[in-house]
Amino acid sequence: MFNIHYPFSPSKIFLLSLTVIVFGLFVYLSGSFVSATVFSVLYAFFAIAD
Repeated sequence: MFNIHYPFSPSKIFLLSLTVIVFGLFVYLSGSFVSATVFSVLYAFFAIAD
């Protein structure tokens, strides 16, 4: 999705903050910290891995 070369590039900071927001929403909606953790890890992996 994004080609990231620098540790603190704007796109990576945006992705990390977005991941935190999605994580928070998922915890609020599901009430399960474990499932939210798994979801956020997978989300961050697919968002940054490309």
